[in-house]
Amino acid sequence: FLLFSQYTGISLFESIFYNNYLFIRLGDVLLVFALFMIFRKFLTNKTILRLGQSTLSIYIIHFILLYGSFTGLGLYGFLNHSLPPTIVIPGALVFMIVCSYLALRYEDNKITIKLKVKNILKIVMVKIEYVLLFAFNALRSLSLKIAKLFGLIKN
Repeated sequence: FLLFSQYTGISLFESIFYNNYLFIRLGDVLLVFALFMIFRKFLTNKTILRLGQSTLSIYIIHFILLYGSFTGLGLYGFLNHSLPPTIVIPGALVFMIVCSYLALRYEDNKITIKLKVKNILKIVMVKIEYVLLFAFNALRSLSLKIAKLFGLIKN
């Protein structure tokens, strides 16, 4: 690369020669790729493939359990830096297994779960509509009474 830099006058080749960062990273990538090639027969397991296809579900489930994204009550809030490593390491392995299992169960029952959630949301929306209509009517009659009280509206 230093010779290329001297012949072409392009300083990029000289920079590559003195700071070989990109080639070091390329070597790291090739090593990881070689490890995946070695363990390819284990990575073609049906369960492993299904886990690889449901990474978004795993992420969402772990986020809900660990950080309590909906309720604010997650494991992190209760156990933040309070456990020794002898409990954390096996606990993390169990947590990974639980999240993976829940994600696989979710993927198996995704259609049923979505239909149930959709039906629940419909029921909730209907009830909210009734409450809002009642509140609107009550507010309207109250505002009319106040307007009559102050003489802004005649009978």
